[in-house]
Amino acid sequence: MPDPKKIDDLLTAELYLAELSRSGADEEGFVILPCLERDGVSWREFHHLRGKGGMLDDTLGVWQINSILTHSHPMPQPEELWSISWGDLLNAIARNRFEVRAVYPFSVYRVRRPKGGWPSYKTAYNAVYNITEEIGTGKTMRRHFERLLERLGHGLKLEIVNHGEV
Repeated sequence: MPDPKKIDDLLTAELYLAELSRSGADEEGFVILPCLERDGVSWREFHHLRGKGGMLDDTLGVWQINSILTHSHPMPQPEELWSISWGDLLNAIARNRFEVRAVYPFSVYRVRRPKGGWPSYKTAYNAVYNITEEIGTGKTMRRHFERLLERLGHGLKLEIVNHGEV
């Protein structure tokens, strides 16, 4: 698992530029930054993808493991909706990402994979289903998302950081 303290300046700069370009966008857009090492070689390729509704194309396969996914949610939307979405979290768990980030005009919301690993996909999916049943909507409000993370445990937390902050 990548150590966030050792992610180099290049990654920080690329992340900052990617997030700044997505900030306030009126359509959803993705940037995946792989952060893995194979055979002592560090692979740094930056994939700029577009998608709808949190759906990513799976052609990158193993590149998504340990990656950072940063993306924008379409603007404008009320600030109480600014968060990681249910689908974002489930995508991060399914692909064992290091981190998932949602970009907004003045900040970035992120959830990192805990040291002990993500909860199982089935556990997370069931928790999402239960919360959406309780609140009566599929829309993710920040307070509902934080409630979901509390229920899942594992030390999961929603953090608010600056563009490009690792």
